[in-house]
Amino acid sequence: MEPEELTENIIRAYADSTSIFERGKRYYYDKKIIYMNVKKEGKEICAKVAGHYGIYDVDITFGKGKSVIHSSCTCPYEGKGCKHVVAVLLKFRYEFKDAAKDNSNQHSGANTNTQNKKEENLWNFSLDDIVKHTSKQSVSDAFDILTENKLEIKSLTDREMLTEIDEKISLSYLWEKHLARDNVKVRIYRRGFDELLSFYAECNCKTQYEHSRCRHTAASLLALFLQKNKKQISEVKEEFLSKIRSEQFYSFVRELDSSFIEKSKAKILQNYIFYFNAEKHTHSYEGHFSIEVEKRYIKKSGLPGAPSIVTDKFMKEYYDAIPDNRRKIFDLFRWNLLHDERWRSSSENLVKDKFRDRDDSILLGEMRNLYNEDPQAFQNCIFPGEKGEIEIGVSEDKERKKAVLKITANVGEQKFQINKNDCDFLGKDPLWVSIYDNKRKNFTLFELKCPYQEIVKKLPEFSEAEIEMNQLNDVIEKHYPNLSKIGKVALPPGFDIEEQKFEPVPRLYLRDYGESFGIELRFLYDKQEVPDTGGQDIVFKNEKEKIIKIPRNPEKENDYFKVLLDHYTTKRGDLLIPAIDPYLWLTDVANDLIAMGYEVYGKSELLNNKIAQEEPKLKLEVSSGIDWFDLKGAVSFGKETVSFTQILSSINSNERFIKLSDGRKGVIPKKWLNKLSGITGLLERDEKNESARASRSQIAIIEALLDISEKTTVDKKFKQIREKFSGFKEIKHICLPKGMKGELRDYQKAGYDWLHFLKEFGLGGCLADEMGLGKTVQALSLLLYEKEHGIKTPSLIVVPTSLVFNWVNEIKKFTPSLDVYVHHGLERERDGGKIWKKHTDIILTTYGTLRNDADIFKDKDFHYVILDESQYIKNPLSKTAGEIYNLKSRHKLAMTGTPIENNSFELWSQFAFLNPGLLGNINYFKETFAKSIEKEKDEHKTNALKNIINPFLLMRKKEMVAKELPEKQISVSYCEMEPKQREIYESWKFKIKNEIEDAINKGGFMKSRFKILQGIMKLRQICNHPVLIDESFTGESGKLNMLMEQIEEVIAGGHKVLVFSSFVKMLHVFRSEFERKGIKFSYLDGSTRNRKDVVEKFQNDSNIKAFLISLKAGGLGLNLTEADYVFIIDPWWNPAAEMQAMDRTHRIGQKKNIFVYKAITKDSIEEKILQLQESKLNLVKNVIAVDEGIFKKLCREDIEKLFV
Repeated sequence: MEPEELTENIIRAYADSTSIFERGKRYYYDKKIIYMNVKKEGKEICAKVAGHYGIYDVDITFGKGKSVIHSSCTCPYEGKGCKHVVAVLLKFRYEFKDAAKDNSNQHSGANTNTQNKKEENLWNFSLDDIVKHTSKQSVSDAFDILTENKLEIKSLTDREMLTEIDEKISLSYLWEKHLARDNVKVRIYRRGFDELLSFYAECNCKTQYEHSRCRHTAASLLALFLQKNKKQISEVKEEFLSKIRSEQFYSFVRELDSSFIEKSKAKILQNYIFYFNAEKHTHSYEGHFSIEVEKRYIKKSGLPGAPSIVTDKFMKEYYDAIPDNRRKIFDLFRWNLLHDERWRSSSENLVKDKFRDRDDSILLGEMRNLYNEDPQAFQNCIFPGEKGEIEIGVSEDKERKKAVLKITANVGEQKFQINKNDCDFLGKDPLWVSIYDNKRKNFTLFELKCPYQEIVKKLPEFSEAEIEMNQLNDVIEKHYPNLSKIGKVALPPGFDIEEQKFEPVPRLYLRDYGESFGIELRFLYDKQEVPDTGGQDIVFKNEKEKIIKIPRNPEKENDYFKVLLDHYTTKRGDLLIPAIDPYLWLTDVANDLIAMGYEVYGKSELLNNKIAQEEPKLKLEVSSGIDWFDLKGAVSFGKETVSFTQILSSINSNERFIKLSDGRKGVIPKKWLNKLSGITGLLERDEKNESARASRSQIAIIEALLDISEKTTVDKKFKQIREKFSGFKEIKHICLPKGMKGELRDYQKAGYDWLHFLKEFGLGGCLADEMGLGKTVQALSLLLYEKEHGIKTPSLIVVPTSLVFNWVNEIKKFTPSLDVYVHHGLERERDGGKIWKKHTDIILTTYGTLRNDADIFKDKDFHYVILDESQYIKNPLSKTAGEIYNLKSRHKLAMTGTPIENNSFELWSQFAFLNPGLLGNINYFKETFAKSIEKEKDEHKTNALKNIINPFLLMRKKEMVAKELPEKQISVSYCEMEPKQREIYESWKFKIKNEIEDAINKGGFMKSRFKILQGIMKLRQICNHPVLIDESFTGESGKLNMLMEQIEEVIAGGHKVLVFSSFVKMLHVFRSEFERKGIKFSYLDGSTRNRKDVVEKFQNDSNIKAFLISLKAGGLGLNLTEADYVFIIDPWWNPAAEMQAMDRTHRIGQKKNIFVYKAITKDSIEEKILQLQESKLNLVKNVIAVDEGIFKKLCREDIEKLFV
């Protein structure tokens, strides 16, 4: 209703009862309304009314239609039309209604009478008018100014008042210090007939605000008030203080009775319902839909009262009345409004009529969720569960021969017309639609599934558009793809589109582009080809004039595009070009893409990148020389021919193309490069005769050339050699020497035959069997065979110092008829001639001794030079390697379990000894193989190198020959003490021997047992490492050096090892070495508490390769089946203790063969203990782990033998 239509009868009807109306009327006459503000031409009223328990806020709005009044009041009354609302309505009816049209802004108190306003003096106002817009402190200060007579009225007219106050202006900024400090001056003036809120005040104190006056302005108004009303300052001040005290009382009473009021309020809260109400409006430029928050009061009868709009302030006050499920959405609704730039203040009604952005879409989505849960939370609006989809329908008007466009939104089974009258588009991302139903007077709101929102918003403008029927076919063919992106397209009968599905076939069109070429990607769907633009579905008329639609598959097309980019193709602007050499792209990449289903067109039409389509064919002729092979050949690309040396050079440089005489480029097949890249450079080329020469050891290179040849010619000699090199099946069996003690296992016999095979062709070889497989016995068998067949020239065997005695023992054990001279130590023979006269079988020396005595050996011709642990010459630039390269022999053999420890140079160095020239010179090998293999991880170069050395390298792993091995193989490894270690040992042995003899002579043998045992232990410790008895010792230990070499070799082969010692200090020495060399290990001795965790870590962690264990602490209760090598550092004469150590890994669950190595120091008490152990085996074989028990079985004669 309009404000001017308000009558007393309407107010009486709005009141909840006649008695309430009468009480409200009395409030009006008693001037209980202390403040009232009328806005929006009288359509909104805000007022403050003094009640029994304080001042209450009243908000009233006039809605549409007749007798539509919405009100709220903060009093505890349970109904809607309370006495405070009635009083405000009456005041508006009788005092403000007519002035509302004149834009009256605010009316306050009983002293204001609009009808007589023009007749009154413009400066008539009440004390309340001053106080209500000034802080209490400022009013109090204003009274002080007047009491102290500081204020003087300088001038006063009907429009303006000027005053001056005896106070100096305070300095706010340092730069103002130079200014004169004036008194405070105030100017107050009015415009038109505005109320007090339109007083304008200017004060140079700089503390003036728009709605809060400073103390100087308040003092000026008070002075005028006193003058006009002829009142005393004390009287007015008391009136002011009285009001303050009154307000304090009311506040006190409200606080005192808060519990009762809260109970009353809680009762009100229970009787209020809050909900969303949808309204249609016509004044907005942005649509018809709006939604507001409303409330209704439930009367005692249970019926709801009249609806009223809720303000933000009211919602805050009665927030607890909102059910939990609705509160979240109301909060979101308020947040949405408060963050809307069009929102003014919290006193406004909660009404939203504009939905423009994504936040609005989020709000609508949450409202939909609430509707699904609680439909009663909404009035006049419906949220269907489904999302809507646009349908563009074309119907036929047969009478007018027109095709009519009709646009609808389909929501489930419902259809809604999209037009300008009843449809609004709301929000953004996603887009929402509101449809108004004129019959039901409600809205349907739903989310729209459509990516093209801006186009969809324009659709209502085209609803009911028409075209001629005879134009429809052309329109469909041209525009159907775009229309179908918006939504479903429904066509009249006879115009249906047949949909056919095909997978895209990628097509590449090559065209010249500078020195390279461009690549255009297109896709073929059946017979229809489309560009790679991610565009529209394919729509066309077939030969029967029927419209066909083929949907494109953008995901598949994108996959093909990504594959293309992953295959050395890149974008330059909008153009695709090769990312590598164009010739490589045309050969390798194009073929790979064709194999993946791409079609490639235009290769033959390219002018700048012509490729010979013919595959090359190699003709090769091999003829044999004395110890070399001559190679001749030619390569043809169709009618074009390339010389043999030219193709070898290109292959060696890993070039994919070779220039032909007709300007084209011939493609060298990948197979050729993979087999030969790098290794053809090892051949000696003769450019003049277009031929090459290979040494006898380079037969693998010839074999690789033969493998790629189209036609070959070889002579008889080469054919025989080739057959023998083809595998072990072609190697003939050689009988073992008669003087051989023991037997060779099958794999050892095969190695023995292989050594004879190499000898037959004068080739050096590397026996690289894994540690423990008996490389030594295979080599000794060969040397014994040579002796038995009349060879009298001695062979030279070079070994690490730690293995000298192992070789001596192996010779005694397996080939005792071989004479051996150990050229080592300080007392060795310095005259080579004397050596050769006395010894005709084996000269055994060390790498260090050979280096020092190079002059003795360099001019001697040996039958064999054998290097054990040949990785000792891994540095080809070392003096040791240089001296070994200078040795002269008819045959050469290298033995190692690790031919490569760190890099491929080690391999080159060993084969430079075995077959000089096989791998080229060191610089060529470095550039061609080492760099490619180690840095670039070139698999082809790796395989090529492997093929070259394969005939000369025999490597067997333990797993390969496991069936031939015993379950547990026990070996003794002998080592020699280092010089300083030997000095310490001999000194202590002499001292201990004398002490024991004295003890036995004085107390007898049985009483001297402890002294004897103590002395033996001391010497055993020195055999391990002198640091065990003297921590200041800085020398080396022969046993430590030997065992570390063996352990590192085993670990390098991928095995796990157990290392046992009777001495914890020795375990600490090994621990330090392991840590220094980066070997990960587990550790266990008697002090270890978490034994289970340590064992499980060793068993389960593949990175832990070694386990250091105290012989006593680890002798029982451990299951260590992951290990297959056992090293016993310091054997004792109790075999039971050693057997228990071995059984930590040789037990149920072990699937591998076990290798046990017992370290014995040559010429020491350990060697004597080993001899006693064997002689008294019958005494100790059943003894369980008590050393003293064994010791009791020994006699004085046994003890004396220990110290010999």
